[in-house]
Amino acid sequence: METLALNDTQKLNQSIQQLYTFHNLDTFGVDALSIIDQLVPSDMPQTLHGAYKISDLVSKKELHSLEGLYQQFLRLLGVEEQILFFLPNINPDKWSELAQADTTLTGFILNRSQCNFTERDRLILNLLRPHLFQAYCNAQQYQHLAQELNQLQQSLHHLGVVMIDMEGQIQSIAPQAAIWLETYFSKPTGSLKLPDHLWSWIKHQVTILTQTTDLPLACLPLHIEQAGRELVIRLVIDPLGTHYILLLEEQTRSCLQSLALLGLSQRETEVLSWVMQGKDNKTIASQLNIHISTV
Repeated sequence: METLALNDTQKLNQSIQQLYTFHNLDTFGVDALSIIDQLVPSDMPQTLHGAYKISDLVSKKELHSLEGLYQQFLRLLGVEEQILFFLPNINPDKWSELAQADTTLTGFILNRSQCNFTERDRLILNLLRPHLFQAYCNAQQYQHLAQELNQLQQSLHHLGVVMIDMEGQIQSIAPQAAIWLETYFSKPTGSLKLPDHLWSWIKHQVTILTQTTDLPLACLPLHIEQAGRELVIRLVIDPLGTHYILLLEEQTRSCLQSLALLGLSQRETEVLSWVMQGKDNKTIASQLNIHISTV
């Protein structure tokens, strides 16, 4: 059985460590080839998916007789030998089935102008292959998580999320939240500190919640009205007691909502809203499909 020299083993370990630092899926093939070429130099490495040499499959005479592969391709490139492997490992007996499957393969082809790939080269590639496959999967997962994080950041950009520490200092704030705080509070929000009124409300809510241990850490939202619009602020307390989160949402307060706060019935609210718009009793009765005496 072929064994690796100490120097080859050290190089292989260093290459594996470097391999797991690759996160960019778009450049993974090129980056991996740079590592492979340091371990097993070749004349023209190519990205493809154990490790097989052309000479494992056909003789030199048979290779030269291949009109399509050799005469029109390999010979023109000066290639007399190739060694290739796929990610994941592919059984060569399953090529016909694989060709019919909807599968994306990643692999590598190393070319040389002479038939001098050794069993040492094959052993290194076979030892490296599972790590290449795992690093490739890691890069895929990293890209997926990066895309999700980007989508989350874009969503949070439009939401009013504020994270503060236990002293009321702002740790992070969404751009929209900063705009709302500066709009609804008398003093502009500083870069690190909440408005005094809002921080006082938070401390009051925390005091109430800490005195009621049987209830979950939740409280009624704070409503602030301005020019027919309303800012709703909800407080979320970290169970570990390391920070607070404020969720801000702006709502449009309609005339009907404002009148309902006076304790009127729904019908009384509807009638009064039309009166506020200058409509007479006959018009209101017609609009609401009720008798004028009801109005």
